[in-house]
Amino acid sequence: MKEKSKFVLKPGAVIQVFGDPRVYTNENLTDDIAKEYLTNNPGLRTMFSVIPDEFYESKNRKGASKED
Repeated sequence: MKEKSKFVLKPGAVIQVFGDPRVYTNENLTDDIAKEYLTNNPGLRTMFSVIPDEFYESKNRKGASKED
């Protein structure tokens, strides 16, 4: 069984990366997928209802923040 992700999408939100046929919802979202998505698309964090603080802590070490 897949471990539950610490990231939670808002109701009805789905992730689909352009050119990639895979679609992610809360049912199949993993932490690794959410981290990659938010790293490449920080402006789309509004699609998430929960983003763990650890994500921002690791990004802050690289210069990003919740306000970016």
